[in-house]
Amino acid sequence: MNFKKETGDRGEDTAVKYLENLGYSVLDRNYRKPWGEIDVVMKKGGNIHFVEVKTVHVKTFSNLGFGDSSAEEKVTKEKMARMKRTIMTYLSEKRIPEDIDFQIDLVGVYINKDTDEQKINFWEDIFI
Repeated sequence: MNFKKETGDRGEDTAVKYLENLGYSVLDRNYRKPWGEIDVVMKKGGNIHFVEVKTVHVKTFSNLGFGDSSAEEKVTKEKMARMKRTIMTYLSEKRIPEDIDFQIDLVGVYINKDTDEQKINFWEDIFI
């Protein structure tokens, strides 16, 4: 397994545990189609949450959410367009009723390069 994949898997595991502690439950992980991927599909209450997870190694936690090393900077308009198409496929394929509300959330998992400590930023209902 390569470093990037291993880091991504670790970040997803951390994000899932974090969200489960907030009352979310996992419906699916790593749903893939040729045109896109959804990292995690979760449910909370009556809503479905399509969760994009970005894992970033950092030297310090002092500037989380700012600059090139931030998770949200890694979610491009192109990525969102692919994700939206994949979400529509998921909803159709899984026969999710049209009256079920859904949203796209982002979890940034930051891993300190020196200490291996992790921090999480969570953005709900993102639209780019």
